[in-house]
Amino acid sequence: MSGLLEFFIFPHKAVYGISRKNTAAGAGLGILVLSAVSLVSGMSLIVTARAGLASYSSAAMLMICALFVLSVIYHYFAGIMGGVGSGGRLFSIMLYSLAPFCFIAPFSLVFKVFLGKSALIAAGILILLVFYYTLSIQHRIVSYYYGLPASSSLIVILMPWLVISVMAAVSATVAGLGILSIFI
Repeated sequence: MSGLLEFFIFPHKAVYGISRKNTAAGAGLGILVLSAVSLVSGMSLIVTARAGLASYSSAAMLMICALFVLSVIYHYFAGIMGGVGSGGRLFSIMLYSLAPFCFIAPFSLVFKVFLGKSALIAAGILILLVFYYTLSIQHRIVSYYYGLPASSSLIVILMPWLVISVMAAVSATVAGLGILSIFI
């Protein structure tokens, strides 16, 4: 058993095997393309919009940029927690974490056929579940690749989201104070 199926069933073995291969980035980029196509196609099915090539390439670029930034942050915090590994290799393995997004288009089609107007709500719930599952895969990747305990890798995974939340709260506060200063 190898490849993507092994990644979902035995992630620790798959991460070890993927991290040792030089072809991990190529397969990961294939998963990235399939995930972007599935995400855009699935959402186009639900909202009955036409998706052009720009939509697919924009989704792929957004996914790759977000994953790159997350990989850099994860690598930094994993190093602080005592993990040892390569940031570039982490990025190539993290591309595999986008695999659950490949299921959005088939499920969106099923939702559209059987749920009708409620398909948008079901698709939103599906995207949240896929996002959560992607985070859990990333948690396992960081834990197995860097050899960190589960608690330390959970801190590594949640740190970027905590930083983003704090930055959003500070930005909202500053913007609110700026608006209030106009009226005072």
